[in-house]
Amino acid sequence: MAGLGRKVFVAGEVLEASEVNGYLQDQVIMVFGGTAQRGSAIPTPSAGMFTFITADSSFQYWNGSAWIDAGGGGGDFSSQFLLMGA
Repeated sequence: MAGLGRKVFVAGEVLEASEVNGYLQDQVIMVFGGTAQRGSAIPTPSAGMFTFITADSSFQYWNGSAWIDAGGGGGDFSSQFLLMGA
């Protein structure tokens, strides 16, 4: 899934339809049952992409050449990351 890279969105900014695929889909955390499902859904991941695997409650990111554990495990990765909303 090749995209446009990363973009910091500003409150009130108009989001163009073309930006949804190009930016947003690369900046979300996708959830998969296992790594086989992830591999089928994302044949070419983008560096910095994050996924959550429910089979082992692992939170992983693509470093450009491999999926790397990003902490958590056991269903609790909230202490590893600060999630913020507007």
